[in-house]
Amino acid sequence: MVSVKNKIMLLIVFILVSSIILTCLFIGSQQIENTFSKIVVSTSQESDIVNNMYYMGIAVFIVLILISAVVVHVLIKPLDQVIICTQLVSEGDLDQKIVKSSNDEFGRLVDSFNKMVSKLKAGKRYGQRIKGMASKERIKTELIIESMGDGIIVTDKENKITVFNKSAENIFDINASKLIGKHLLHFKKI
Repeated sequence: MVSVKNKIMLLIVFILVSSIILTCLFIGSQQIENTFSKIVVSTSQESDIVNNMYYMGIAVFIVLILISAVVVHVLIKPLDQVIICTQLVSEGDLDQKIVKSSNDEFGRLVDSFNKMVSKLKAGKRYGQRIKGMASKERIKTELIIESMGDGIIVTDKENKITVFNKSAENIFDINASKLIGKHLLHFKKI
């Protein structure tokens, strides 16, 4: 298992070695050119060899660039996938799952991401279940309060009327819709 840090180090070493090779090829072609010019006067053979060295150097350089691009793509693709899925999850799409493709740092990151999404889904389901139970209890409580024969007025922390049942409407001879949401002292004024 090669870690991401080691892959990046290999890429850097690869680029340095390729640069050294290209430099050697260039220097070598210059030395060959100088040697041929001293030994052989035949300029056509000399220029053919020098041109071949240049073409070989350019071909090696292009191949090294392509290999570097592939290595970078292999390193960046898993990170892009994590970034995209993280953005989607942050927008509420909890149906994201990343396929693990390696056992290095990216693989561990993918495992952690998938576990986090699973826990978020479970928490969301639990929250919805609790919300549904609370809603049922609220409805049950409202039905009990409405069906009671005694007048019931319920207020919140700020003394605003939240419940005013039918019996209270009959006792005080006032419509509940005029009082719901108003402060309790407003009730005395009416």
